[in-house]
Amino acid sequence: MKPRVLITRVLPESALEVVRQGCEVQLDPLDQPLTPAALRQAVVGKQGVLCLVTDRLDAQVLEAATELKVVSNVAVGCGSGNTTWYPGDEYARGSDGIHG
Repeated sequence: MKPRVLITRVLPESALEVVRQGCEVQLDPLDQPLTPAALRQAVVGKQGVLCLVTDRLDAQVLEAATELKVVSNVAVGCGSGNTTWYPGDEYARGSDGIHG
């Protein structure tokens, strides 16, 4: 069974295809920001979340995501590498270092 991943916004098709090869993807084709309540509901049963830096994954969202293993964001700019947070970790690990 493939891990279930929430992608919060539409990404280029080439990027989506890479994720779809290894994961079951939930994606809102309307490409609109999720409300806090919708985000809490959408993470239930997901093992991963791929979000934008503008998505707010607060404590309530993370508490609702009981199966969550990985959170990663898509961003560009100074200091924004491939940062990933793992539940239970105090720090996020990124291609550009440890964030905490």
